[in-house]
Amino acid sequence: MATIDELLHDTLKKFKIDKFKPEQRIIFDAIWSGKDCVGVLPTGFGKSLPYQVLSLVERKWNGSRTVPSPKIIVCCPLISLMMDQVGRLREIPDVSAFYLGESEESDLLIKEEKFDYLFGSPEHLVGDDSWRNVIKTFNFLLFEILFVSFRGEDDTGKVFRKWFSHLGELRSFFPSASILALSATCKKSHYKKLNSYKKVMKTLNMKGDTVIVKVSPNRSNIKIIVHKVISIENDFLKVVDALQENMMPRTLIYCSSIKDVSLIYNYLTSEAINTLTFIGMYHSETPSKNKEEILDRLKEHNSNFVIIATNALGMGIDIVNCNNVIIYGAPYTVTDFWQQVGRIGRDGSNSTAILAYNSYHLRSADEDVKMIFKTKSCRRMSAISEFLTKKERKILRNKTGNHLCCDFCEKSCTCGKCSSTSLEKLFMSNNNDTEDENLTDNSSTISYEYSDPEYDFSDWEMEELSIY
Repeated sequence: MATIDELLHDTLKKFKIDKFKPEQRIIFDAIWSGKDCVGVLPTGFGKSLPYQVLSLVERKWNGSRTVPSPKIIVCCPLISLMMDQVGRLREIPDVSAFYLGESEESDLLIKEEKFDYLFGSPEHLVGDDSWRNVIKTFNFLLFEILFVSFRGEDDTGKVFRKWFSHLGELRSFFPSASILALSATCKKSHYKKLNSYKKVMKTLNMKGDTVIVKVSPNRSNIKIIVHKVISIENDFLKVVDALQENMMPRTLIYCSSIKDVSLIYNYLTSEAINTLTFIGMYHSETPSKNKEEILDRLKEHNSNFVIIATNALGMGIDIVNCNNVIIYGAPYTVTDFWQQVGRIGRDGSNSTAILAYNSYHLRSADEDVKMIFKTKSCRRMSAISEFLTKKERKILRNKTGNHLCCDFCEKSCTCGKCSSTSLEKLFMSNNNDTEDENLTDNSSTISYEYSDPEYDFSDWEMEELSIY
């Protein structure tokens, strides 16, 4: 009989992966052995892989037994994430995956237990009596829960999504199943002072021997650059030129509001008429058909695109071969920053994150975000310090200081081999070198009306919030 290592090796090939990262293997070993696990891993790390391979490995391990193979249930807060995850699983031979409410046909197949992976929102899984009664009849091996919030509360302690606090009922339905709780980021102040891990474990009725895995969200291959903007027309003129010349690299542009997404999209599409690059707009109000088209584009290795989006294009979305992001308007929290930055550079190559802002943008940002713009030293250290212990900060500090770290470190770099990425050369060529002392000046002139942020709680097409 094949060993677990051999089965894993063969199964990972189906996902076009050579081997687990050490932290992924720790998670897999925990849930394979029947233990519960809490994982805090950065965007793009591959948090989903351990549970995605589990069902296939379990099936091979048990051979041709006659009893039904155990199922895996995945609790997702976002429809876009369910669509992406289900779509990828369906590309694997002999794997059946559905999400609740996908269609009448799929709901019927779910009720007939003709699936390996079942995705659903907490509102469906424990908030809908009819579905909860159906789920009770299934044989589950694992519950995977991807948290919108690590604590399930906002900063005032109020539970912002009621049914997250009821997910512990799943343990009472299937006490022998493992529970895997995953989140992308967790500030040290939250997990240290507020004991978030313990709150998660208590909420989900997790076992006392729960395994906890934590990885810093820092992405060392992504250069962080701050650029003060004047107007969309002025600062995206070079982007228009690059689009018309078909020289624009694959780029994500994140905005804080639907209005800003629309303004940039309309400007680019109206000015860059003759372009081979796909220009897309993605936010909570984007029609489902358009969302699917954009998600398909993001999976294509050879597709040229510029996607302008809010945080609705977020959690768990797999964006391949993209090494450039422009964050237009200051993120509200450092967690939002790392979530957006984490969408690029997943292949490990040198990448660029440009924070394009004006003073008005900083009004809604928290103090940790403002420090990324105000700092007179390494921006990476400013952005990551709240996620690291004192020892971890010391280790990282010894690795910063080169031209690929941030715009400040580039000024003091002495390597003699300094170079710029394609987006940096393009976007920064019209940099007005505005000094940071004007950060608190609210009189900056802009040629559009800045709009309110997109906090659309009605359909929860939102990225993870910074309230872990």
